[in-house]
Amino acid sequence: DVLEAYLSSPTDADTDPIKYWVSRVDKPGAKITPRGALAQMGLDFLTAPATSTDVERLFSHGGAQVSKCRHNLSFETLHCLMVLRSW
Repeated sequence: DVLEAYLSSPTDADTDPIKYWVSRVDKPGAKITPRGALAQMGLDFLTAPATSTDVERLFSHGGAQVSKCRHNLSFETLHCLMVLRSW
């Protein structure tokens, strides 16, 4: 398992974690590998915004999605709309 291999590998305090994961991401257009997927998750975690501004904007956008014409949207559809907008 790729995660277990990563967790059991020795660590170096001088390594830049973002550079570490960037060097392991799959190339654009290449087949997604377990190692590349783990690298992308690491980058997603490390590059999360440090402020709540994006969260507040997302809630505002979610409220705008539910209107008189769209009040019957399922939870799954609304969730997909909000997730796609945040990426």
